[in-house]
Amino acid sequence: MNAGALTLVDHVLPDVPLRQFVVTVPFPLRFPLAFDGKLLGQVLRIFIDTVAANYRKRLADRGIPSGKHGAVAVIQRANSDLRCNPHIHAIFLDGLYAPDRDGKGFMFHPAPASTQEDVEAIVERASKRILRFLQRRGVITLVTAPGDGEVTVVTDETMGEEDPLLARLLAAATAGAPPAGPVNKRKPIRIVLLVQFAIAAVLGRLWTYHKFYDNLTILFLLVPLGELAIRTSKRLHLAAFIAVLVSLLLPAKLLLHHGFGIAAIIVWMIGLGILLAAQDKSDSVHGSQPASTADEPKFQTTGPG
Repeated sequence: MNAGALTLVDHVLPDVPLRQFVVTVPFPLRFPLAFDGKLLGQVLRIFIDTVAANYRKRLADRGIPSGKHGAVAVIQRANSDLRCNPHIHAIFLDGLYAPDRDGKGFMFHPAPASTQEDVEAIVERASKRILRFLQRRGVITLVTAPGDGEVTVVTDETMGEEDPLLARLLAAATAGAPPAGPVNKRKPIRIVLLVQFAIAAVLGRLWTYHKFYDNLTILFLLVPLGELAIRTSKRLHLAAFIAVLVSLLLPAKLLLHHGFGIAAIIVWMIGLGILLAAQDKSDSVHGSQPASTADEPKFQTTGPG
């Protein structure tokens, strides 16, 4: 990625003003565009042509009747939480190249500063063209509600029949639901590793019970219990941490007595059970979170002026 960015900056993009456009699509269109890469490429082409036409119109008003535009665009298929959301990042030359006075070369003419009306005109024009294109392709149907006249986008339900497995995965990733999407994320691996260390510590300590200096292995149980007590602030977790800590601080001679030794083993097993129960509950709650609602359609533009 870094090499690609350096190539664009050093060898592709000229030293002229640039403007970035970021385009996302409404939620109903995300699945069909994610499923059909060629369809997404054609939508990108429509958007670039729409923006270029806007540049030509604005510069024609300033006496430059024709010119060549330039743009570099990339398609990003996911948003920040890894939900499938195909959207476009495009960098446009903020102006046009037109023939110079002697007609032997080209001269760059920067566009006037964009106004809110310019951006709204691009959004309106691009939206209409893209929806008409998708409607002609049979991908969507525009349904007008009686009364208020609100238009609803209805996608083709048969889309994805040629590859049902991919269609199911993309539909789940778009909605953020199982078997893909952010709803399936788990706690960081650090917690899982601490629990595994705690299990190994308790089992190892029981296996070598005749060696009292092996109590040091129980530190691997004490650390995740302490982390759990701090994270949840529950009295039960704090009590388990203190009980395990006290069992480690007892003198070795005291543990020689059968009753104290058994009590220490019981404390360790209870601590381990509390740790495992808290881990299972955390995974269960985390895995049952409902998927969040879809992002609203968004159009952003950044650049000089």
